Amino acid sequence: MNAKVSKILMAGIAGLLALGLIAQHRPASGPKEAAPSAPEIAAVVDASATEPAAVPPPSREYILAEDSGLLERAAKHLTESKEKLKKYYGSVDDLNRMNSELTDVRAVILRHTDGDKQEQDVARRAKGLEPQMAQQVRALYASSLEEIFIKNGFDIKVKATGTELRLTYALMSKPLVYKFANEWKLADKAADYGFTRLVYTNGFSSSLGETWTEHVPG
Repeated sequence: MNAKVSKILMAGIAGLLALGLIAQHRPASGPKEAAPSAPEIAAVVDASATEPAAVPPPSREYILAEDSGLLERAAKHLTESKEKLKKYYGSVDDLNRMNSELTDVRAVILRHTDGDKQEQDVARRAKGLEPQMAQQVRALYASSLEEIFIKNGFDIKVKATGTELRLTYALMSKPLVYKFANEWKLADKAADYGFTRLVYTNGFSSSLGETWTEHVPG
């Protein structure tokens, strides 16, 4: 690879990965509130002296109905997400939503696995949905990462197969792999979504083909 092209390439990808897939949200700063006066403090103290009525915990039937509805919505969204990825890139919003729903489904499993038969039925449904959603999260991560590369002029194909993340790029080289692994810490980011192995390759099937494998620390 031409040294100048390689240098520009690495600088560009470093900038992309430094931005990350998920933006950091900072709370907006606003005008400072004035300190409360003594009468205001006294009013708050007087109001807090009266304890509110105790709210009864939700019933078992209510929790089961809520969790069943959650699973139905998650299954519907999973199907929609799979169809969308057939035509379009996944977005960061898609990734975040699916990952959040995956967390909810895992919570349903924990809530009902040791319950009675009705609860265990709900847990079984959640257990059947969980691995599909986990794989879809990885597919969305790969798709959204590929779109970032493409939009910034790098024809890097990114694919999730099981827990393997594969990056295919005609100009893939040892120095670039080193950057991905040791400076940009791509494996650390991928680990958050359940990947266990990263494969970097130039995609050539001839004697010019080169492939490097990085195992994600567990």
